[in-house]
Amino acid sequence: MVIVPSDTIDIPSIMNEAYPASTGTTSTIGKLTDSTQDFTTNGIEIGMIVQNHTTATKSTITAIDSATVCSLSGGNQVGVGHSYSIYTEATKDCVFYVGVSGNVAYVTAGGDESIMVAAPVGWHPVNISK
Repeated sequence: MVIVPSDTIDIPSIMNEAYPASTGTTSTIGKLTDSTQDFTTNGIEIGMIVQNHTTATKSTITAIDSATVCSLSGGNQVGVGHSYSIYTEATKDCVFYVGVSGNVAYVTAGGDESIMVAAPVGWHPVNISK
């Protein structure tokens, strides 16, 4: 999974994807609208993590407005044709891969904040949550 940086939302657990990726059908700021889904019968709940794969942003669900519309935190949206996934919970910890060397700020699974200065390209066996 591509990690979407966020100072407030943890990395979602890929083991807890609510259902396979889908696409947005309407563009409204602060909303996820998908006329092909029924969020009420699919068990979608407030607090679940929405990752927009198209824009590399993530939000949490703040309200289930209807069977096909959810409100999102941070004023984010899932626009028309944007690919997204919904995850039921955050990861407990994960290792990460750096594709371009540089500084990487992260929060460990234990809650410690750190910066890896000049992180080289490759896998890093640090258990992170954010």
